[in-house]
Amino acid sequence: MKTSTKNNWIYYLIGIVVLFILWFIIAKIIGEEKLIFPGPFATFKDLFSLLKKGSTYLAILYSLFKTAIGFLIAFVLALILGTLGGLSNKFNMILRPLITTLKAVPTASVLFLFIVMVGFENSPILVVILITFPILYEAISKGINTVPKAIIEASKLEQGSTLKNLLYIRFPLSFNYFLVGIASSFGLAFKVEIMSEVLSGANKKGIGYAIKIAQISDVTMVPIFSWTIIAIVSLFIISLISNLISKKISNSIM
Repeated sequence: MKTSTKNNWIYYLIGIVVLFILWFIIAKIIGEEKLIFPGPFATFKDLFSLLKKGSTYLAILYSLFKTAIGFLIAFVLALILGTLGGLSNKFNMILRPLITTLKAVPTASVLFLFIVMVGFENSPILVVILITFPILYEAISKGINTVPKAIIEASKLEQGSTLKNLLYIRFPLSFNYFLVGIASSFGLAFKVEIMSEVLSGANKKGIGYAIKIAQISDVTMVPIFSWTIIAIVSLFIISLISNLISKKISNSIM
């Protein structure tokens, strides 16, 4: 297993090298490395300069904090409604049109609506909730609903309460579905938060605002590429940490 994991990392690093080679080639083909498509050398030079500034890390923390707020609210709502949807097919069918609508609504449209309703500061949080809630709801409701009926019937014979049934049987057996929902939606939430910051452009904080300022004040695309890499690496680190935590929790449950 250790050898297999080591080989996977080697292939992963090879993929990164190939990606950078393609990046370099495309930049050379386009020919305008700073104005249109910056190459890796110019981008990383600017990136290292950004990493020396304390404001860069504050921007990362701000975007992550706002993402976490929206994501936590969406998860709590999805946990409550998704549990009800998993227990009752009728309730799930009632919510189905809402879930389908939320998945189809254009992000930019609702952002501008939220800006009018709650202002620039809080509108990205509402967008994160709107985008991640359907994914989390479907993961939780599906997980609750797919618990084998034989196990549920056996728990009823032991005269366990509905709450105990949820806490000790349905939730643990649905945990992998919960993890899939969280893993597939948090990265999206982070990207939506940054996009919302770019479009609103009034928070004066966050990665999105930094990208917006770079687009307005700089004639080159280099800072935008640098901030994009910062966003990608931040999300990659968070994903690694969350995967490690998830594996430990999953192993403890099993």
